Amino acid sequence: MKYWLNLHTDTFIRRKNGVCLLYNAANGNKKIFKVTPCITPYLDKLEDVDNLYTVEISKTDIDNDSDLKHFVEEIVSAALGQMVAQDANTSKPISMFPMLNLQKDIERLRKEKDRSIGESLTSYLTQVTIFIGGGRCLPPIWLIC
Repeated sequence: MKYWLNLHTDTFIRRKNGVCLLYNAANGNKKIFKVTPCITPYLDKLEDVDNLYTVEISKTDIDNDSDLKHFVEEIVSAALGQMVAQDANTSKPISMFPMLNLQKDIERLRKEKDRSIGESLTSYLTQVTIFIGGGRCLPPIWLIC
């Protein structure tokens, strides 16, 4: 039996130093996996934009490898993705690859002449500490915005 392992549109994949993080921005669920030689080809295919967050996986592969089985079970149980059985009536599921888009990224703001790096700065402040006299001998004055 063959399946499609399909990640949800809101799930992000990040790999670094032999560890993989899957994070679902919609529900806040996350899982961290050690990248093993067994799951590496599946992660490579899932990260490939052309595969639309879907990879084919067989029941035999899952049953024969405990790392792969754990990987798939954790994805499904944490609502990071789903397993869809392949049959004659089922087409390959797709998910749009999530792209990080920071509207107020410093590099983006520098390229746009009519925008300022400090625009809307006060909306991001939660507190300001002012030291009077240039030293720390006086208690700070807290201004809560």
